[in-house]
Amino acid sequence: VYLCGSLFVWVEIFVGVAMLLITLRKHGLLVVFLLLAAAGCVALFFVPELIPRLSDSEHTFGLRERIWDVSLQEIAKNPWIGKGVMTYYHIYELYKGSWPTEHAHSIYLDPILNFGIVGTVFFLWYFVRYYATLLRQYFKLHKSLVTSLIMAVTAAALVHGFADVTLLWIQTGALFLLILSGVGVAENAEKMKRANLGLEE
Repeated sequence: VYLCGSLFVWVEIFVGVAMLLITLRKHGLLVVFLLLAAAGCVALFFVPELIPRLSDSEHTFGLRERIWDVSLQEIAKNPWIGKGVMTYYHIYELYKGSWPTEHAHSIYLDPILNFGIVGTVFFLWYFVRYYATLLRQYFKLHKSLVTSLIMAVTAAALVHGFADVTLLWIQTGALFLLILSGVGVAENAEKMKRANLGLEE
């Protein structure tokens, strides 16, 4: 994480680890983690050089504002069906003051920009059903490591999604989908355990 040079990834990791400890009900570790995070913030206040590129944060946020402004203008032109995958990359040159990049730097804007409201609703419908299943398993199995990991990674991705579309790339997107594929694993393991106990009895 330190070597990748990302600024916002520190927030993502904080949220992900905090969510993992909350869902696993590790309250003591959560308190220690929060105290360490607070100490880290104090250290950064006095020595901002501890995190690479922290001094560039105002500049990078300004670039994102330009990208978001272009994205919103284009969404207003095609709100219902969008213009297809990687729309920002294909239209940014049409806008004065735009910044050349591949996507809208927001997982909340990029799907609407690419697929419009109609296409985004299909994505949301799938994920709503997925996470409804996940939550049922979480409350049924109590402190499942798999469901807790999925919720922690999801929370981190949603937070980082405000500033970037890291899930677009193969190394992050594939890892995210691989982790999400773990839904049902804990439940199946529990069913097999009960079945074995039933056979033994």
